[in-house]
Order: sequence, then structure tokens, then C-alpha cells
Amino acid sequence: MKQKLGNLLLIFAGVVMSLIIIESGLRIINNMKQNYYLKTQQEQGQIVLDYNAEFVARFYPEHPILDKHHATNANLKSPFHGHPSDYLVFRTNNLGLRRDEDVSIEKPTGVRRVLVLGDSMTDGVIYNAESYSTLLETKLNERLGKSYQVLNAGVAGYSPLQAYLLFKLEMYRLQPDVVILAIYTGNEIMDLGNQLDDPSMMEVVQEAGYDINDPSLLLKTSWFSQAKWYSRRNLKLYPIVWQAKNAIYNSWQGNKQATSVDVRPGEPANLENLPGSASVMGQVMRQAVIAKDNPETAEAAFRLQEIILQRFAQRVEELGAKFLVIVIPTKLQIEPDDDHEKSDAVAEIVGLEGEALHFDEQVGKRTVQMCEDNQILVLDLEPALHATRIKEKVSFFWRQDWHLNIAGNETVATAIDEAHYNGEW
Repeated sequence: MKQKLGNLLLIFAGVVMSLIIIESGLRIINNMKQNYYLKTQQEQGQIVLDYNAEFVARFYPEHPILDKHHATNANLKSPFHGHPSDYLVFRTNNLGLRRDEDVSIEKPTGVRRVLVLGDSMTDGVIYNAESYSTLLETKLNERLGKSYQVLNAGVAGYSPLQAYLLFKLEMYRLQPDVVILAIYTGNEIMDLGNQLDDPSMMEVVQEAGYDINDPSLLLKTSWFSQAKWYSRRNLKLYPIVWQAKNAIYNSWQGNKQATSVDVRPGEPANLENLPGSASVMGQVMRQAVIAKDNPETAEAAFRLQEIILQRFAQRVEELGAKFLVIVIPTKLQIEPDDDHEKSDAVAEIVGLEGEALHFDEQVGKRTVQMCEDNQILVLDLEPALHATRIKEKVSFFWRQDWHLNIAGNETVATAIDEAHYNGEW
């Protein structure tokens, strides 16, 4: 018996040691890759690259708290057939902002700074010069004859939580006079619902004076959930193990067609294999499925969004700046008939119809209402986009991935500028 126990302990120790060695090796390889990316960027200048894993690693390096952030001085050229040039250039400046020109941390005398935070709709699948942040800067300066800087700190994939943390950790140093937070109705509730185990979420909830053990918030405070979060965020082995688990599960379930939907009891549908799932369209559909199948998770995410907005507004006010929330609608809200064959097919597969399909509209309305209830300045961009589309008969979103296109960014910038002109912010 003792010998068997000893053998088991030796096997366990061997497995643990092997995992430690593999993890250490993966960390070394990751550091070597990042150093290589930095070196080649400095030596080669602009790098031509398809939007793939290397692109993401170069443009969005890992961050211990934010999960990822922008690399500084990145300059990547990538094919994009929706744009008239058939490619896009993704550039960041010395501070990792989506801006071609460098800026100092210290605000120049006489300059009014507007800091814009948000997800990929703000980060932009667009040239920096075509983003709504840059266009807003031009409009403000042309109209007012003053020196405005509108700094784009949007990062693809960011939830309101990550935008707040980015401001709290780094961007407050820019001494903005106005902070604009962009809320995109197509994925914010899904993103927040996926962050119920994030320790930073719990810190923000406590900062705002709420109880992290409030059952309606569904925060995962157990040691197991926290250990899982740490592993997912910090261990290089985690994605390998997770992929292996999924491969084993799919093999056990049997081969599935590319348009299949993986639905497990008590879990939202897995849409990873659906056409367009990697695009914003896929995110809009996944969020709607979560709201339909797990309404308690969606409701908790709404509550957490309101708490984050409250804390965000308070922190901005403490710095003597104005806080404005802008609400960006989805392509499905503004252009439901454009490219509808693809979205209709996905909606049918996952059983979305009626109000369930249009959950993004609920996100927009509830976000506006929660801002008004908390005396937070808010600008709903849906009316401006609707009115301009009816008048000019143009599309505001790329078909390829449902991000704001050139006309969409122009219309958003115009709406924000007009709101400023009318004294709304």
C-alpha cells in the first residue's frame, strides 16, 4: 500500500514538474516573440500582415490587468477588401493611441483634450485619419478656432470595465477636459457577462459602494472561480488545455458541420463555427442568444454596466473633467435589410426571432435610460445614423465585419460635434 502511494506521489510530482517545465518554456517563447516583434517593427517600419494570430500579438500585446492593450508605435498594413484602397494601415503612436502623431503626456498650454475610450467601434477598422475621433478633432478645430486634441484610446474587445480600468491606470495622466465612453449595443452585455469572475470587476463594485456578494450580480467570488480566472489570464498552458478539452468533447459528440450549433444543457449556444462568428455580426448574435437563454446573466451584466458608469462618472468628475457616454448602434439596428441573407441564416440556426433577435435595441434603450437616471450626459447615435441613412441612402457599416465604415465614422463625428455645438456636452 505504501509503495503504491509512493508511486502515485512520484507520478503526480512528475506531472507537475512537466507542466512547470512546459509553462516556463512557453513563457520564454512568448517573450522571445514579443522581443522579435519589437525589433522587426523598429527595423522595418511598416509591416505587411494578414489579420491573423501574429497581427493580434503584434498590435494587442498581453496586459496583466487589462488582458491586452495597444502596442506603442505599431504600424501594420493588412488587406481589407471593403475599403476603397483594398487594405488598411493600423497605426499607434508613442502612447499606444490610435493616432499617427505622437503626443506628450503633459497637456500643452491652451489645448483642450478630449479622450475617447471604447471597443473596436472606436479603435476602428479604418485609417486613423478616417476615425470618428480624428474627424471630431478636425471639426472642433475648424468650427471653434481653438486647439483641440481628440485622443483615441479605444481598444478592440474592450468592455466598459476594461475602458474604465485603462482610464484609471494610465489615461488619466493625459489630463483630459472631456472623457467620452463609447458603448456599442452589439456586445457590451455579453462582454460584461463574461467578466463575472474578474477580480477587477469586484474591485470596481466595491469602489462604487456595492456588495460583491449581492446574488443579483452573479459575481463568481469562490476560490475555484478565482483560480480559474488566474489560470486563464496568466498561464500560457491554459489555451492549449482548453483547446484539447474542446477537441475531445467535439470528438466525443461526433463531427459537426460548419454551420452547427453546440448547445449544452444550462449553457448558451456556442456559435464559434457559424459563418461570420469572428465578425461583429457573430458577436451581436451571441449576445442575443445569451440574453435569450440566460436572462439572469444579461440582467446582472446590465446592473454591472450601471455600476461601472456610476464609478466612471465619479472618477472623471473628481479630476475636474466632463463625462459623456455615446451609444453606438449595430448594423442590424440601422441597416437590417443590408446583407440580411447571412444574418437571417444565422438567426434561424440559433432560434432568434422577434424581440430576441433585436436585443441590441434593448441594450441601447436601457443604456440611455441608466445614464439619464444617474445624471450622466449621454448621446444616442441611432437617430442621427437613421436620419442620415434615409436622407443620403448610404451604408454606415462594412459588410465584411459590421464595423463602422468611412461614412459611419463621419456621421458619428458630425453628431458628436453637433451635440457640442448645441451645448449638450
